[in-house]
Amino acid sequence: MSELRPHSTEFLRWEIDDRLMVDSIKTLVVSESLLPKRCGSSIVMENFAAHFSADELVLLGDCAFGKRTEHQRQQGFPEVEYFGTAMSLGGRGARFFKRLRWRLLDRLVKRIMDVATRHRCNHILGVYPDDLWCYAACLAAKRLNVPFDSYFHNTYVDNDAIEDVRAQQYQAEIFERSRTVFVMSDGMLGYMRDTYPEVKFSVLTHVFCEYPSRFEREPVSVTGTKRIVLFGNFNQSNLDATLRLQAAVRSRCDYELHFYTDVPRLLLAQRGLNVSTEHYHGALGHLSFDDMMSEIRQYDLVALTHGLTGGYGAVEYQTIFPTRTIPMMLSGLPLLVHSPENAFLSEFVREHGIGCLVTQPSESELVAALDRLVADRELADDKIRNAMTAAGLFFGQRVTSQFRDQIRRPAV
Repeated sequence: MSELRPHSTEFLRWEIDDRLMVDSIKTLVVSESLLPKRCGSSIVMENFAAHFSADELVLLGDCAFGKRTEHQRQQGFPEVEYFGTAMSLGGRGARFFKRLRWRLLDRLVKRIMDVATRHRCNHILGVYPDDLWCYAACLAAKRLNVPFDSYFHNTYVDNDAIEDVRAQQYQAEIFERSRTVFVMSDGMLGYMRDTYPEVKFSVLTHVFCEYPSRFEREPVSVTGTKRIVLFGNFNQSNLDATLRLQAAVRSRCDYELHFYTDVPRLLLAQRGLNVSTEHYHGALGHLSFDDMMSEIRQYDLVALTHGLTGGYGAVEYQTIFPTRTIPMMLSGLPLLVHSPENAFLSEFVREHGIGCLVTQPSESELVAALDRLVADRELADDKIRNAMTAAGLFFGQRVTSQFRDQIRRPAV
């Protein structure tokens, strides 16, 4: 196998023997979101990376601008490096700094090239939902002359919430450079293939690392207070559905909602979700997977809300698959899903029978679905078994082996 040979030009370029595409591939994953940052994308990427060795993978992520970032990871985890582009006011209002962040593009590209060079990476994977980082990864791969793939957790140009006039340019260049554009779900895959038939797309789902310990739940009391747990960011992706569920539950004294989120109560209230102190529990992100399962299992039911309307636009609601779906499926609790009729999430719930699905904006239907899950133990148990079975589709070893196969195939 030939060695990587650096050239003394303005940017380091590598000549790569074709056999490297089959055998010794070392990927630099460029993802703005990595732990200790807490969000869906950071959890997805950390779980993904946990299934690779340090010889296969290196990660580069963002940290608070000008601050050192540290996070304890398991022994043998691929090496992680950081570069600061995050700008906000006390962790909020990052959108106001978007233009200023783009001034760091050249520095970020050089940082990516430096990390790739030092770690002898011969493949780069750029991750979206941060366009700056994904585009920088694309430019770095081009200048280093190494193979590039991209991984889109959400739609970009097709999302009505994206207002950047340069988004079309960035996406076009990323798509053109990518050998494969990986996407999160079959629903997103179908839309992207129809919209961009000239681009090669492939599904790379969310990943979880291990099945939780066996859980034997007690029957939900028909007469007592039933506690429903929700977790997530409660933003435009699911705000309208969550508000509707809250209004439905308030009409009944025997149900109560409990929220786990890193969004402050004051900000939730500004969004219309007035959550009492005793029903607000902060974030789950600092917990291990088993501890998170133990925390969730204190409750009687779990609810997954997904936007029927909002600022993201119809395509985004149709195609995204919420990260929190998987731990909810593995919780061992009866699952209520409130999701649009034509969304891929709704299709997935129907196909696999993982929960009671309400697709209409109806408070009465939401309450009726909750009542069915409580009153019909056989129905609830059947949904739980189905959810555990369907979760196997996201098991890490299965997903990452498919990724390895994809990146080893020569470009056509």
